[in-house]
Amino acid sequence: MPKFKELTKSLSDIKQQLRTEGETLLAQEFQEVFDKTPGLYAIHWTQGTPGFNDGDPCYFSVHEICAYESKEKFDQGQDEGDPEEFAWDIPKDQAKPFNDLIKALGENEELLEIVYGDNQSITITRKKDGSIKTETEEWDMGY
Repeated sequence: MPKFKELTKSLSDIKQQLRTEGETLLAQEFQEVFDKTPGLYAIHWTQGTPGFNDGDPCYFSVHEICAYESKEKFDQGQDEGDPEEFAWDIPKDQAKPFNDLIKALGENEELLEIVYGDNQSITITRKKDGSIKTETEEWDMGY
């Protein structure tokens, strides 16, 4: 049985390393996008595993990743329960860094689950000093 404990400990250590390195990498990538997109106020998405899928297996997924140009638009989208409706259509000359990030995130959902957790709402905002702030909160898919 000591081998099981060793493997369990190794797995835990690897997950912690992925979480730590992933947080650092994602913070750098988000900071770069905010630096290259002056009008960007927030990036927001939800992620999780549904509890029910009409008899089919339930899998973790990342949902629509939206950009917002102001706190007002972000708050309005959250309050009305339709964040996509109030999302910012980033000007084409500023959109490439954001679109590249969205593609990378979509290709790395497992890392997002390790870093931020299951059934979470994630918001990255620009602070007044230009740095970013990451907030997560528990999120209920509703099913």
